[in-house]
Amino acid sequence: MGFSTRLITPLLALVAFPAGAADISGEWSATIATAAGQKNYSYVFRQDGAKLIGTIRSQDGVVAISHGNINNKTVMFDENVTVQGRRAVLEYTGEIVSDTEIRFKRQPAGTQYPVVQFVATRTGTR
Repeated sequence: MGFSTRLITPLLALVAFPAGAADISGEWSATIATAAGQKNYSYVFRQDGAKLIGTIRSQDGVVAISHGNINNKTVMFDENVTVQGRRAVLEYTGEIVSDTEIRFKRQPAGTQYPVVQFVATRTGTR
């Protein structure tokens, strides 16, 4: 193998296999403005490649996230809630800004309600 082949092969490998998504496993917290006022939320995420599982804790209780996935710097998952006796799905889309910050947008699925924006910060280790 010539010198140029030994130099080019590792470079091609870097291009062919881009860096994976940041690992957001761990504990995160956020304060979200809701119709009922400010609420504190804590999120526990566990990431396995592009798959994301975890829980959401608020004053209303604990629920498991569903349909969680990560694609590069984009985080998406759903939260199933019951509001005034009705079941609803809150859709989350987030952008990983750093190892300690994710900027989220949250909106009830299939509605015209406005999007709620908030920032989650890492509070626990991975």
